[in-house]
Amino acid sequence: MPDDPEMRELILQDQELERQTQELAAEARRQPPQARDAIKRQLAELVQQHFEVRQRRRDLQVKRMAEELERLRTAIQRRNESRQAIIEQRLRDLLGEPRDLDF
Repeated sequence: MPDDPEMRELILQDQELERQTQELAAEARRQPPQARDAIKRQLAELVQQHFEVRQRRRDLQVKRMAEELERLRTAIQRRNESRQAIIEQRLRDLLGEPRDLDF
């Protein structure tokens, strides 16, 4: 389960609706065709709810991905701005030279 409480809730809803739709579909299949109308209406409502939950889940995934992409872009920009200092520090580390700001 993700650490994201909002995503976790949507996943739980998704799983519960999947369970309910499977159970209701199995019940409908056990009924004679003429007795399926009421169950079919209930199943249609559940499928619609399930669709909405999955859409909200996907929307949230896209939102979280966009946030992560922005975080990565910012990190790349900072690293590009500090490029020379990062390279010099790496060279010192590789050569075993002391860091400028060691304690």
